[in-house]
Amino acid sequence: ETVLADALLACFTSHPEYYLASCTAAVEEFCTGETSSEQTSFHLEAALYCLGVVAEEASLGMTSSSQSSTEAASPDRTTSNDTHNNSICRFLERCTASLARQPPSLSNPLTMSQACRFVRKVRVC
Repeated sequence: ETVLADALLACFTSHPEYYLASCTAAVEEFCTGETSSEQTSFHLEAALYCLGVVAEEASLGMTSSSQSSTEAASPDRTTSNDTHNNSICRFLERCTASLARQPPSLSNPLTMSQACRFVRKVRVC
């Protein structure tokens, strides 16, 4: 599990917006529809695991870059950090909104457990 988490964090660190966009799209896809197969539930669990691994890092990155941007950064850098933070916030909000619809794919206890872990790790944007 540690090796996988380290690999996922490395992917996130390399391209955070692409990583979050991919995971968010997966969560949204697996949370749509009135019916859900067992496989859809497992796919949602995997996407939530990938998000959960980086959720704290993403939230911390938002906090540290917003603090550093207010401490003596140039106006251009502040705007860039704010845009990045807003983007991360939007991805995390889209995921929680999809989960809030209580899709049938959450009926699996393992998937529900991953959803709870993800929600616990996401800080308020």
